[in-house]
Amino acid sequence: MKKVLISGGTGGIGTALVKEFTSENYYVFVTHNNKSENALNQWLENNQLEPSNIGFLNVNLVDFKSCSESISRLIEKNDIDVLINNAGITADSTFLKMSWDQWTSVIDTNLKSLFCITQPVARAMVIKGKGQIINISSINGIKGQFGQTNYAATKSGVIGFTKSLALELASKGICVNAIAPGYTLTPMVSKMPENVLNRIKKEIPIQRLVQPSEIAKTALFLAGNTGSITGETISINGGQHML
Repeated sequence: MKKVLISGGTGGIGTALVKEFTSENYYVFVTHNNKSENALNQWLENNQLEPSNIGFLNVNLVDFKSCSESISRLIEKNDIDVLINNAGITADSTFLKMSWDQWTSVIDTNLKSLFCITQPVARAMVIKGKGQIINISSINGIKGQFGQTNYAATKSGVIGFTKSLALELASKGICVNAIAPGYTLTPMVSKMPENVLNRIKKEIPIQRLVQPSEIAKTALFLAGNTGSITGETISINGGQHML
């Protein structure tokens, strides 16, 4: 059974990733930050997920020492075939009003976590001579977004990280790619006022938001690629922004 490690796996997109990969007979390791056992069991039940195919890893993704130690212990006992860097947060504000905490919290979670979790996994993949690393970016990392200088900077950074790491690891049999979702119908987004959602939909040529399952299916496709796709960013935004 192949194994995938998904950071931020209990969120909207993360849950779709877990569902997709477990449905294709992957064993999925899901990172979380201090969620209780009851909360995790409730998440499993709410999403009709089979516990036997899922392992939880309590890890602070912005604490290099504890994160690298946790990941190292994991990969000592498990070959990770696929890593999906999905963890991320927002703390929106116009730049002139943005606090230092808003800036650093987003930078730390969205960028530092890439180093903390990817380095030990990539080293193990190099020894094995194969692996897939998939990083979740955003449409706003490509085009920018009002009130999101911090978030857009990190998601643009994810793309630069992806391209550079792909160059370094291509000869080692490892592919590194990114997915840049547009507005996605996660549980959090679905709670937005209907008039706001309708306004957003009008900006999207397909006249609807992206489904989390569409992102998950793309990740599964990348997980199975044979090596010729690397260093790429796949946009899934319904035509809202085209390069």
